Amino acid sequence: MIEAFLMLFLTLIPIFRYYKPSNNRSRFMENKTKKKIHFKDAIYHQLLQSMMDGFIFTDMEGIILESNKAFQQILGYTDKELRNLTYKDITPEKWHPAEIKIIEEQILSRGYSDVYEKEYRKKDGTIIPVELRTFLFKNDKGETEGIWAIVRDISERDNLIKARKTSEINFINIAEQASDGIFIVVDGIIKYCNPALAKMGGYTIDELIGTSFLDYIHPDFIPVIAERYKRRLAGEDIETLFETQLLYKNGTYGDAEINISFIGYNGGKAIMVMVRDITERKHTEEIINQQHATLQGILESSSSPIFSVDVNYRYTSFNKSHAEIMKQIYDVQIELGKSILEYQSVEKDRLIAKANIDRALNGESHIQEAYSGDAKHARLYFEVSHNPIIYLEHNIVGTAVIARDLTSRKLAEEALKDNEERLNNLIANLPGLVYRCKNDRNWTMEYLSDSCKALLGYEVEDFIEDKRLSYNDIIHPDDRERIWNEVQEAIGRKDKYELNYRVRTKDGVEKSVWEKGTGIYSPDGELIALEGFIQDITDIRQAEKALLESEKKYKDIVKWAPIGIYQSTPDGDFITVNASLVSMLGYQSVDDLIKNNIKDCYYNYDEREKLITQYDNPALGSVTNLEVYWKKKDGKPISILLSAHAIRDDEGNTKYYEGFVLDITERKSLEVQLLRTQRLDSLGTLASGIAHDLNNVLSPILLSIDMLKMYSPEEKMQKLLSTLEINAIRGRDIIKQVLTFARGFKSEFGILQPKHIMKDILNIAQETFPKNIQIISDIFPDLWTVKGDATQLHQVLMNLFLNARDAMPVGGTLELKALNFISDRQFAKMQLQAHEGAYIIISIRDTGEGIPYSVIEKIFDPFFTTKEIGKGTGLGLSTSHTIVRGHGGFIEVKSEVGKGTIFDVYLPAVEETSQNNKPMEKIKLVPGKGEGILIVDDEVSVLDIIKQTLELYGYNTFIAKDGIEGLAIYAQNRDKIDLVMIDLMMPVMDGIQMYNALRKFNAKIPVITMSGEKLDISSLASSLSGVGAHLQKPYTAEILLKTLREVLEK
Repeated sequence: MIEAFLMLFLTLIPIFRYYKPSNNRSRFMENKTKKKIHFKDAIYHQLLQSMMDGFIFTDMEGIILESNKAFQQILGYTDKELRNLTYKDITPEKWHPAEIKIIEEQILSRGYSDVYEKEYRKKDGTIIPVELRTFLFKNDKGETEGIWAIVRDISERDNLIKARKTSEINFINIAEQASDGIFIVVDGIIKYCNPALAKMGGYTIDELIGTSFLDYIHPDFIPVIAERYKRRLAGEDIETLFETQLLYKNGTYGDAEINISFIGYNGGKAIMVMVRDITERKHTEEIINQQHATLQGILESSSSPIFSVDVNYRYTSFNKSHAEIMKQIYDVQIELGKSILEYQSVEKDRLIAKANIDRALNGESHIQEAYSGDAKHARLYFEVSHNPIIYLEHNIVGTAVIARDLTSRKLAEEALKDNEERLNNLIANLPGLVYRCKNDRNWTMEYLSDSCKALLGYEVEDFIEDKRLSYNDIIHPDDRERIWNEVQEAIGRKDKYELNYRVRTKDGVEKSVWEKGTGIYSPDGELIALEGFIQDITDIRQAEKALLESEKKYKDIVKWAPIGIYQSTPDGDFITVNASLVSMLGYQSVDDLIKNNIKDCYYNYDEREKLITQYDNPALGSVTNLEVYWKKKDGKPISILLSAHAIRDDEGNTKYYEGFVLDITERKSLEVQLLRTQRLDSLGTLASGIAHDLNNVLSPILLSIDMLKMYSPEEKMQKLLSTLEINAIRGRDIIKQVLTFARGFKSEFGILQPKHIMKDILNIAQETFPKNIQIISDIFPDLWTVKGDATQLHQVLMNLFLNARDAMPVGGTLELKALNFISDRQFAKMQLQAHEGAYIIISIRDTGEGIPYSVIEKIFDPFFTTKEIGKGTGLGLSTSHTIVRGHGGFIEVKSEVGKGTIFDVYLPAVEETSQNNKPMEKIKLVPGKGEGILIVDDEVSVLDIIKQTLELYGYNTFIAKDGIEGLAIYAQNRDKIDLVMIDLMMPVMDGIQMYNALRKFNAKIPVITMSGEKLDISSLASSLSGVGAHLQKPYTAEILLKTLREVLEK
């Protein structure tokens, strides 16, 4: 209601209405504010209606919107009659052009006009002169809304002027009776003044006569009067009516309006000044402007949308909040004078708005809720108050509307309703019991959710107010006192409580429950009740019990998981590592490894940086079974399969990386052997073709040299041709090596004793090699014979000796060993190029520089060399490899940078004898005595060959493919198993972990470990304490059976 009155002040329409108590709502603060505004309205109304001058307000089209009683009396119309007229209707047509000019040149340009005169036509047709001043009315946005004016009837003044012209006597008589002040000035001195003037200033007539009239003019206005006086004397037609301030006898100045004219007086010229006191009018204007500014500020500061419309639904005012709301919900820019219905693009909104406004225009104040707006923009909830705008307590001229945005409240109410429904559904579907009870020993229940029956078997009514039994009755007797004490301690601290205890249901079943609750307190801090939630955790307790038993049972198995596991920071620092990773990387302990950075584990540092980029990519985030080269503590490279991912916080930032590592070095070794064989085959084919072409080139050259020697007997030419022949023969020999690599020599093999070849090589080396190289040998006396070409085998051994020499530029030890070897089925499966049968092994070991891991894969490639240009062809090892393959054998190389290299040449042995050769001995293999052997290895082929071998020689076998399966089989057959063979490198659980877990079952069980990788067993002594023996793959059945027997009989 308050804002509605404010709007009416903005339009300068005196609106007065009575507020009746609302049956809809009672708002104390609103009524209080209404009373204040009502009081101001009453003052404003009284002020306008008590004015002696007329007041009129029109819109910009000249339609009369408001007037006071004085104006109505001047023209003889009623208020209602005037509202149906325009200013043109009451103004004679001759004044229309002049008034339009005043509006355009004065009012519209500066906001007000000078005081001017015109004529009005009264209701009875009489034309009367009036004096008025007009003001332009603008709203707070600067938009023009109308024109208002203060009007005075000057018929009396005009009569005085006419009377003066007719007779000075009549003038004096009229002047004496006039209500306006009148005085006559001759040469600046007051010669006459009427009683009204003297009374106006508080003087007597005698006090004014004979004094200078300028003494009574405010100093600020004297220049203006003097300037106009001069212009008037000069004959210029100027405005003679203007405002000034006059000095009253009490020393104050009052606002006055004066009209100066020249008259004849006592036979001469004089100035007649008519004075009207406009102090009251000025005060009224000031009050109106002050009220307008104050109330306009209050209106615009309101966040509530406020507006008013006339009886045609056209805007007469609105505040900024309303304009913004209309923009938001209809996307329109509203204007004064336009109908609100035009802006409402939703038909339903228009109909509702019109109906509500019409109710107010019919005199009804009402409040409605509305949901308005175009869905394309926004639809909002409002509480809208409609009130009729009543003029003079009986005429309804429009509707004042104030709205309150209820959208937030409505949404909150809907959310609350939804929350209540969800809460009810939640409580109904909770896997537990919601309660409210008293804080007494019985836990007297005031409320229980419907879950009571499902949890306890009792009806809710059984517990309410302890109707049939108390909640305390169903609590396990051993838990009651503890629960009471824990709750009292918690509420004593005004803290929440959390309980675990046992209850007995209606059917006698004991359940474990978890309860969480809190005290409910009054505003004074007094405990009112307890509220909380009780959940059945019987299944959880049972699961926890089962989990504890499971953890106890499998603790060691999990602890020794065979896959390496780690966590590291983004910078690479280890957070956690497991024992398998420690063992895999050759460290002594977890502490020994965890102090390192994971970057140190990568053979190539750049690989980790690439992986980090992949981990941190949200689209990828992980790698799975990625083959990477790591290195052990001693720098030895290993091949691993890495599966890793980033662990992120709630904001997506990387906390740490987690990885799982599987050592596949042994598997990769077999793959490398296969790839090397295939590659050499391909290179051999290529080399054969190249050698063939080169032989075709060299053949005519060599033949030509012989012919040239016959036709060029000169010594100089013979010398040149000999040089050419030597180099051509050298080229032919190189081609022979290429052909040897490609397809071997065409020669007939015979039975030979390699000892003779080795002794010859040793003699040459001892005579020709540097003295800083110590040459030692260990040749088995009864070495078996081989079938082969002595020259080719001589070349193989010489090539290997020369390589050993070149690898020790500063000296060292060169050792030659030879022994007999039986390759059984098991060995053949583990060595791709081997077959079952007898071999001799010739080993050449040096203590030189060693071969880097990155190079060792290429040493058998033709033309590959690490020597300087001109110091090697790169065909020595490739030719040796081809020759050995041609003899049905193979070469193995083991090397470690800085420690040296071992080349093992495997040559098939034969039973045929030749002169000075003894037949091969038949090895006696020791059979078993029915012992049970558990074999644990992840390679199926290895498992099969060991199983077949042992069963053939009288053993019972059990097999397992990983450590966990091995432990399980042992646990089931421990009375039948006498020895366990464990491969150290297995997935899921490696051999070290299984061995340590196995010792917890039976610390005395004999164990043999196996490995396809050359391991430093001494470094693993602490982890493998108590192991009976270790077998290095590949091994023969003889070695297997012999080792097995030795360990069993210890």
